[in-house]
Amino acid sequence: MDAPKTIGELYDIAHSRPCGEDKKVGFKYAKVSDDVADRIQRELGLDLHGFDHQINEQFIRHAGDGHDEHGEWRKGQIPITREDFEKIPFVVNQPDKIKIVGKTSQNLHIIQFKKRVNGHLLVLDVVHGGKRSRYLEFLSMMKYKSHPKKREAD
Repeated sequence: MDAPKTIGELYDIAHSRPCGEDKKVGFKYAKVSDDVADRIQRELGLDLHGFDHQINEQFIRHAGDGHDEHGEWRKGQIPITREDFEKIPFVVNQPDKIKIVGKTSQNLHIIQFKKRVNGHLLVLDVVHGGKRSRYLEFLSMMKYKSHPKKREAD
């Protein structure tokens, strides 16, 4: 199997084979832009200059288990599509809001990127990989219906 070159191709792989076959298929899809790194440093106090964004099949499948048209989804959420996954680079490079929403069991920061796209709010959670491993790894994605007259809650 050829390595995927796009997030859409990785999405297709994640949904075409059973969980557990090869959860390590993935790639670096973007650099953390200087503008976003500056903003994160200013707003959150984390220096992510020079970091990469990574995504892998395991987390695409995980996000799909609870948030896409193949899985159950929670009240207020809209199923995520392949096209939504393809928008991830846009969301992380031009977010409307960025915040730390917690830490993993390994004590790594979880950063949330929010962006309104086509009348919906995409929420992307990314794990901060630490000082030695300079990357942000895709963790999950949710999509909510936007209410134009209602202010979005943080």
